[in-house]
Amino acid sequence: MQNTQIRRNRILFALWTLVLLILFFFKGQAAVSALLLFTVIYAVAAYLLTRLSGRKLTAGFTGGDMVSKGETMTIKMELQNRGKLPVFCGTGEAEAVNLLTGESRRIPVSFSLPPGGNRRYNFDLTDQYCGKVELKMPEMTVLDPLRLFAAPAEVGTAGQDEHGPDTSTAACYFAPQLHPAQIPAEFLDSYNMESYQYSQYEKGSDPGEVFGVREYQEGDSLKQIHWKLTAKLGEVTVKIPSFPIENNILVILDNLLDPQAQVPPAQRSALVELMYSMSAALLEKSIPHSIGWYDSREEMFMRRQVRSEEELWASVPDVLGCGFAVSDVSTVIRYLESPEGVNFTNHFLVSAQGERDTERLERYGAVNVFGTIE
Repeated sequence: MQNTQIRRNRILFALWTLVLLILFFFKGQAAVSALLLFTVIYAVAAYLLTRLSGRKLTAGFTGGDMVSKGETMTIKMELQNRGKLPVFCGTGEAEAVNLLTGESRRIPVSFSLPPGGNRRYNFDLTDQYCGKVELKMPEMTVLDPLRLFAAPAEVGTAGQDEHGPDTSTAACYFAPQLHPAQIPAEFLDSYNMESYQYSQYEKGSDPGEVFGVREYQEGDSLKQIHWKLTAKLGEVTVKIPSFPIENNILVILDNLLDPQAQVPPAQRSALVELMYSMSAALLEKSIPHSIGWYDSREEMFMRRQVRSEEELWASVPDVLGCGFAVSDVSTVIRYLESPEGVNFTNHFLVSAQGERDTERLERYGAVNVFGTIE
């Protein structure tokens, strides 16, 4: 749009100059000569000014906190001209990107600054989805008053020195809303590698204590067979030991997408809300657990213990900024390859991709997939 306006202005300016030249050659009047001289001087001065000014512009952001999705947050930006030449006309676009959903929008900014001058702006941001919204000014352009010439400005940040804070971006967090989450009771019991069942409800201090019995399953240890009951019932029966395991459940956000997957912003937001709703539901049952996700910026699988509401909400900023990335390697594989290892026997996979690589995860314990409807 700006380039179209510049081309149009140049055509009009060229026609104006041509008319003055014709009048100068045929009339030779002093007024025409003065106008022609002024026109040429302006063109040269405007060209030089757009390339020499705007070399020491700084843009700094302040503000940013956490609100619920749909609420409004105000971010402040200050532009400053630290150069010795004025900026008669400057334009730019502040870019706001939701790192979780991938949506972005641009906010146009126009300004003029004398040498050493500054100007402040307020941006009101809101988002219908949860996520971390980063606001920054990636580039600005310096123009002459008639918008004939344009040159990119060299933009620094007000706090770019090593002792000052980084003000190049501002972060706004739009928190997920929690909804009632129904987790079947049978999903809260899991199995370890030897197929011993561990209860999230009953805790026994003696690993030899029997919590219950069940039918024999392939892979069960012979030590767990209840021989007397097997002889009485006529079928092989095994004992269920009551041996506590803390933090046995891992709720995984499946945020690495198959290249063929189509997961729109609304569904990405809903998946995060589902994960936190499930975590809150587990806390209501006094069940400690962990949540996990893949951080593409850090290039590693992250996990956080959740034993209280404080720990639950403390993890929100990291999760809202993790984003959904396209990858040939699934979140499940990244978890299995993580340096901390696989130390959970009950996995709740929050996913929009069905059962991607869940068979690999089932080698280590129970897997249940929870999804959302687009």
